[in-house]
Amino acid sequence: MTATFRVGPRKPSLSLIGSYRAGFYRAAGTVRVPIQWINVPDVEWRISRLSPEQAAKLMLSYEYWRNFSPAANDIVTGRTQSLSGERNKGRVGTIEVGALEPGLYYLELRALGRVVDQQVMAVSPYALTVKRGTDRLFVWAVDLSTGKPVAGLPVRAASYRYETGLSIPLDLGRTNADGVLEAPFDARDVWTLFVWSSDGDRVQTFTTTDWSSGIEPWSFGVPADYQPQTFAGSLLTDKPIYRPGQTVRLRGALRGIAVSAGQGQAERYVLPGAGDRAYLYVSDPEGNTVFSTTLTFSAFGTFNIDLPLAQGAPLGSYSMVARLGGAQGVDETDPAVFGSFLVAEYRVPAFEVTVTPAATDLLRGDPLNVNVQAAYFAGGAPARAPVRWRVLAQPFQFSSDAAPNFSFADVDDAYAWYAAGEHRSSLAN
Repeated sequence: MTATFRVGPRKPSLSLIGSYRAGFYRAAGTVRVPIQWINVPDVEWRISRLSPEQAAKLMLSYEYWRNFSPAANDIVTGRTQSLSGERNKGRVGTIEVGALEPGLYYLELRALGRVVDQQVMAVSPYALTVKRGTDRLFVWAVDLSTGKPVAGLPVRAASYRYETGLSIPLDLGRTNADGVLEAPFDARDVWTLFVWSSDGDRVQTFTTTDWSSGIEPWSFGVPADYQPQTFAGSLLTDKPIYRPGQTVRLRGALRGIAVSAGQGQAERYVLPGAGDRAYLYVSDPEGNTVFSTTLTFSAFGTFNIDLPLAQGAPLGSYSMVARLGGAQGVDETDPAVFGSFLVAEYRVPAFEVTVTPAATDLLRGDPLNVNVQAAYFAGGAPARAPVRWRVLAQPFQFSSDAAPNFSFADVDDAYAWYAAGEHRSSLAN
């Protein structure tokens, strides 16, 4: 039997390629904006000039982004461009904008009688690299054509805080002969930072800390915290796991962190004051507070206490919190350190068993040979001990180092793909 059927055309679509909401373009020759489309005959585009404040607000506010409409006198250029391509097949191309002066622009794409995409465009011959601490900014300006530093570039900055919104722009100064500017800047509680250079009303270059994908500190395994820390400490136990009825021995150390007078001075640790106290709380796996006390500090800013566990203590993970407060009490906003320990009906193992396969890779049908070795931790071997074994299997999908992002899987059942990580089959003897 032969069946023939016809499907309808693919739904028309058109969109920009690249980062959401914003794109950076070099101000040299023709500016080309990449797009992708399916079954769209033409696109109408329009470019309007933006101020740095408008650009920042467009990136920050969804409502402003959705409802933004540029003023007629801000429109710089625009036209309708034909789009070619085979029907029902996705195409990739560019919008040929032409030359644009350095500045910030708003790009709007219309197709099929409606707005289909939009973007904030930063057009500049220069690139800015920004690094920030809690009280200082480092800005480095380079020429995109030559890679050389740009000296004498005036730099301004504005910050966005959740509570207060976008701040008033500050003049930070000018870059030196190395294209570098270092300036004091209060970055506490800052969500997003915007940095730009202007020549009168004309923006020369622009950047934001939101453009950090792939270069965030944690991408390189480096912890980062832009908020100034006023407190440090640790809270630990003599071992990580206990049986019901055993005694948990808790120890803690708390310090204040003070910054010496002057920008960029090193931090130093400060012992708790004479009137300071450690307020300790221990909660069971269900979140119930099972122990709380107030402790005074030793001369070294430490404390310790023993916590006997009841014979019927619930099993699971217990959480510990120690807060630094005064003699009058403590509240949830006071600085704290955290810790945890386990309570379990465990038994210390007397021996260990190791299993070593004769080969790490097998073809279907090959025998699986393993060597099983058992030994007491105290020495010797458990002779003639009974052995039970299971073989667990899971679906295997090939991955090539030459194409790490390519999938070689051919799974027809979507649920099988979803459950592949949990699927197990076993053989027992």
